[in-house]
Amino acid sequence: MAKESTRLDHRYILVVDQEELFHECRGSVDSILRFLQENSLIKDYSLDNCTNIGNENKGFVLGRLTFRTDTYIDVNANILKFCIEELEEEGENTNDRT
Repeated sequence: MAKESTRLDHRYILVVDQEELFHECRGSVDSILRFLQENSLIKDYSLDNCTNIGNENKGFVLGRLTFRTDTYIDVNANILKFCIEELEEEGENTNDRT
């Protein structure tokens, strides 16, 4: 019987405290990990959890993204940088709506 999945060794948690940035990161992590896989920097990955933590009274508190890769590669900084750049670019594109 073939295994349905492979246990991946390296776990990463990316925590952000801005709701907009969290949602941007959540939407981009899969694309970034796929890019790393396509360029042979990692062989396999999985997104274990993508959740935001908050409460009804205070609203958004922080967002936590959890993912695993098959080999150690420091992708947290790259993911955060990518997401910030995407937000800035998106903001530039909306400035003409005044």
